[in-house]
Parts: sequence; C-alpha cells; structure tokens
Amino acid sequence: MARNAIQFQDGLSLSAFLKRYGSEEQCEDAVRQWRWPEGFRCPKCGGREHGIVGKRRLYECHACDRQTSLKAGTIFAHSRMPLTAWFQAMWFITQSKGSISTLELSRQLDLKWDSAWLMRQKLGAVMLEDEAARKLDGRVEMDDAVLGGEKAELEGGKRGRKGPNKVPFVIAVATSDEGWPQRLFLQVAEHTGAWHVLILRLPPALSPTASAASGPSPGPAAGTSRSSPRVRPSSQRRSPLSAGSTPCSAT
Repeated sequence: MARNAIQFQDGLSLSAFLKRYGSEEQCEDAVRQWRWPEGFRCPKCGGREHGIVGKRRLYECHACDRQTSLKAGTIFAHSRMPLTAWFQAMWFITQSKGSISTLELSRQLDLKWDSAWLMRQKLGAVMLEDEAARKLDGRVEMDDAVLGGEKAELEGGKRGRKGPNKVPFVIAVATSDEGWPQRLFLQVAEHTGAWHVLILRLPPALSPTASAASGPSPGPAAGTSRSSPRVRPSSQRRSPLSAGSTPCSAT
C-alpha cells in the first residue's frame, strides 16, 4: 500500500528537539540568532558596538549607552519562566496532531495551569499574526460546508444544511501545480435566511494574482485542466472577510 507523503513527512522528533534546544544556553543562542541574524543592533540608535553588563547580562550600546535584554520586545519579556519551558511549549503545541490542552501542557511542563494558559495565549497570538500576513496564491479551490450537531426532531431540529444549529463556513485551499494542498483558510460565512444560501466572500488572505476555482482539483492523472476565473483585486471585492478569520497552515 502506498503511503501518504504528507502524513509521513519528516518532523522534529522529541530527541532531536532536546539536542537542539535542550539547555537554556541553546535557547538563548536561538533567540539571539532570530532577533539579530547579522549581530547585535541597538534598538535606539542602531549601533553594533556593545558590551554585556550586570547579572541580567544586558546588552549595553557603546554609542548611546542604551541597555536592552535579549527577551525585550518578544513574547518572552517579563516572564520568569525559562526559555526551555517556552521552547518545549512551542514543540508540544505545534507537533501534536490534535493540539494539546492547557491542563496537559501544564502537566508536561510542570507549571501552574495559569502559566500554561498564558503561554498558549501568547504563542497563539503570535502564530495568528504571522499567518494573517501570508497570502494564498496560485490555484485556490473554494467551497462551503456546514458544521454542527443534529438536534432531535422533538426539539425542532432538522437534518441536512437547513438545521438551525448548523454553522456555515467557507474553505479556501491553495494547491501546488500537481494538486497537492499547500495552505488553507477557514472563515465563518453569512447566510441569507435560508441556510443553504451562503454569501461566499473572498478573504483578504487571497493574493490578487490567485486563481479561484470551485470543486476538486482534476489532478495530474486526469489529463484535463479546468479554467479558473481570476480573483478580483481586494479594492474591487464586494465583501472582504472581516475580523475573526482564522488562517492556518495545512500539514
């Protein structure tokens, strides 16, 4: 039986993670490289000449005497938790297929529930901000669906898409030239009285050069190509998606 290449793609194992980020010094080196990939730069004057001073190991600029810490301006600032705990939280949240609850995260990191909850909130906000800046480009397939349980008929529930407790939403998936999914975008949709009539709105996550298409990709084996209408620029869209959208990466 052929294996799904996406499901069996290489990840970061726990042992490899601990070898790379197992100590506080390794985590500090990683943050330093991410923040200053070309070496230290003063956030005030841009100077590079500096020294390390005090027990907190602050970076002091020789040009303006400005002192700054490695964590300043990051989500690690004002946190008493070590960087190893933050890095382990990032690993647990991103490597778990079904995510991880705050309670389980607190148990794994040996932290209080409140500390684990705050870490999840900060990491989630950063991930959302990073994903919101990305655009779906190339061939983008769009479709709609409904989500929700089924109430009993005695409670006034209905089967299918017209159920009063069903929530309609729009799905946009960017695919490669071979038809493999690359990234996806989910957004709750509006309805016009009848639940099966949806207002499908083009999200701002779509690049102006993207080509939107409804229905599945024909795939390389089909031997046919389906024409796709060109997406209008964001300035010409009638109803762009508003706040509350949740972009995420397809894995």
